[in-house]
Amino acid sequence: LFFFFLMIRRPPRSTHCISSAASDVYKRQIYSNMQKSIDDYFKGHPSGARREEQKGTGRVALPMGYKKYWDELKKKLYDVTVNASIKNKADFLLLLQWCIVRNYIKNTAERVDLRCLNALLKQLGSEGVAVFLYDLVPFIAVAALNIEKEFGNKEFIVPLASRVSSTLALTRKQITSLLAHCFLCTLPKQKEVHIFHFTGFYSFYSGEFNQLYANKILFLLNYFASVKAIDVPEQVNKTIKFTRIALPQSEYDKLTLNYWLYSKSVLRPVVMNTKGRIEDCPDSISVDFANKFLGGGVLEHGAVQEEILFLLLPELLVTRFLCDRLGDNEALLIEGLGQFSEYSGYSSSLRFEGPYTGSGKFDRSVIAIDALPFSSGRDQLMQFHKKPVLRELNKAFIGFNVEKHQDKENVRKKIATGRWGCGAFKGNAQLKFIIQWLAAAESGKELVFHTYGDSSLDNIPSVVKKYAGKTVGELFTQLVNFDNYFYDSLLKDKSRATIAADVETFDTLLFTFLLNSP
Repeated sequence: LFFFFLMIRRPPRSTHCISSAASDVYKRQIYSNMQKSIDDYFKGHPSGARREEQKGTGRVALPMGYKKYWDELKKKLYDVTVNASIKNKADFLLLLQWCIVRNYIKNTAERVDLRCLNALLKQLGSEGVAVFLYDLVPFIAVAALNIEKEFGNKEFIVPLASRVSSTLALTRKQITSLLAHCFLCTLPKQKEVHIFHFTGFYSFYSGEFNQLYANKILFLLNYFASVKAIDVPEQVNKTIKFTRIALPQSEYDKLTLNYWLYSKSVLRPVVMNTKGRIEDCPDSISVDFANKFLGGGVLEHGAVQEEILFLLLPELLVTRFLCDRLGDNEALLIEGLGQFSEYSGYSSSLRFEGPYTGSGKFDRSVIAIDALPFSSGRDQLMQFHKKPVLRELNKAFIGFNVEKHQDKENVRKKIATGRWGCGAFKGNAQLKFIIQWLAAAESGKELVFHTYGDSSLDNIPSVVKKYAGKTVGELFTQLVNFDNYFYDSLLKDKSRATIAADVETFDTLLFTFLLNSP
């Protein structure tokens, strides 16, 4: 069943990239106006706890809510499953074209672009296409038809509202039905939900052949093939829980500098992993380096940590329309997920590598926390300031301190994480390690930290050894001292040209400071 998925694989061209420091640094302007710059930055990134934007409380429309459309669609799907109407590739492409025109493109069928999907099917060969058309497509059609049975004729789903702690439980069958409609592009165009513009998986199918999009399709096909092959009833009917954690404003306001400066929680040992991957820790809560809009670019060209996680654990994809943007006081915990695929590469070199065969296949837990973006040279320097440090520390703490929200029969004490916010968001890896170590200790969790070969993190064992037995407050005090040292001493007398030339040395300054501090 799985052999044809491997036919377009190529050797990975690269592994995890270590983001380089920005070269455009305006030192004197930053130093003299640092506080104003930070205030301006946070005006552009308002606190989620206080923002006044419209809540994401709209309804996610299901096909049953549109009777005429649902009757038409049921007939099409019934023909696929009972009358075997899909005889060849052209029949399937015509069905998909009808779905897209009926739902998203209101003019003519000629505007539907399925070139990438068509090219992928050609690469699968005759045997691979036969498995796809006569095995997977009927299963996907049945799953799509079953949405009426699985949701009990509901016309909509109420998503997880922002600024409110709540849990939504869906069975694996329900999620499979939803993703089947995403695959066929038959989930109705949403009129009420203002989370994002959603057109199913159509973005993967269009345009010239693209290896990345083709491999994303393979991840999805493998998901459906794997679910079809599940023969354990408790796994077929397993419940996946989506818990939005929103710390009340009164509690969020208590997480001040003084809270952390006077914390008596003792720092815990750290497991440092230089070669493994976050998703290789099935007994831990895996950290999703989330975009504030969950999933990031998974439905487009994105293929870094969060997007890869969503492809390995495709049941995460439903968070795209079940969860509004995360605020500063929010995180999303997902429990009971299945991992279905293996992969190699990263970003443009991402490749599907077959079905997942490791341990803990159907019992993954993920916590989604979004980091601040530091996209420019100015932003990169600001991240050491107390205000953004406090925001990131509070965000990690909210995400790690989830014991009361976890399934009581499966409470996990380990956090598997790594270079959170250090890729496209240009975060400093040493700073993000310290922040997550502090948050894990305050939450009573053990940190399993993956460096992905980042040499700036080689001194983690030395830092951990030096601060062993000390408190969260003591280490946070040193972080505040570094803030003062960085802005008041290091930048004070340097010219713009000097700062620009030395900017890469900032990657390792924090550990050096901590190791040399009394």
